[in-house]
Amino acid sequence: MSLTDAAESRVLNWLFENTTTAPSGALKLKLMTANGDETTAGTEVTGGSYAAPTVTPSSSAAGSAATTASDIVITGMPTSKTVNAGDDFKIPAGSMSFTAD
Repeated sequence: MSLTDAAESRVLNWLFENTTTAPSGALKLKLMTANGDETTAGTEVTGGSYAAPTVTPSSSAAGSAATTASDIVITGMPTSKTVNAGDDFKIPAGSMSFTAD
């Protein structure tokens, strides 16, 4: 998972108490046909009934990763490049983890 420069700044400002407002907003899983970088957006999948789902991670214990709390299912895939058109794309609960090092 990569954060944009703007998101990195929000996290660092909150972490080092330069602001009292914690970063907020839904974390979305976006499928990409071309990756971007910290300053340039990539190309997100479009078409079909595809919509980027919200990811709800579990709480993280000290020194451990947070993982996805439930299955993430993206239905109605618009592309047949990696999956068949109309297929679902599923990431099982607990198989995606998030760490901060």
